[in-house]
Amino acid sequence: MNPKRMTALGLTPDDIVSAVRNQNVQASLGTVGMEPLEHKQLVQFSLRSKGRLTDVREFEEIIIRTNNQGGLVRLRDVARAELAARAYDTESILNGNPANTLAVYRTQAPMPGNHGSGSQRA
Repeated sequence: MNPKRMTALGLTPDDIVSAVRNQNVQASLGTVGMEPLEHKQLVQFSLRSKGRLTDVREFEEIIIRTNNQGGLVRLRDVARAELAARAYDTESILNGNPANTLAVYRTQAPMPGNHGSGSQRA
């Protein structure tokens, strides 16, 4: 994410995360012309959605915000999209000895009063 560009457009990281979550979904859409109907339909159409995004270009096209004049802010306007693994194989060494590595990922917006750290006392 480009913080300067986001600030200029009045966007937050949560705006971007929300747009990606809302537009990268697997959804069951249903059928048109299926029972119960008052009059028998001669034709039925199954509605299908593309499903989850799989390509960098598809992610770049995610719409973050629109305005009344028809302008769009897309993900590519404020961030760089890449497909990367969520888990990486690692080998950790500290002072020449094997060590453990702990990766921490933010999974949701911080709670009020948490100051965005994403951590809590046990």
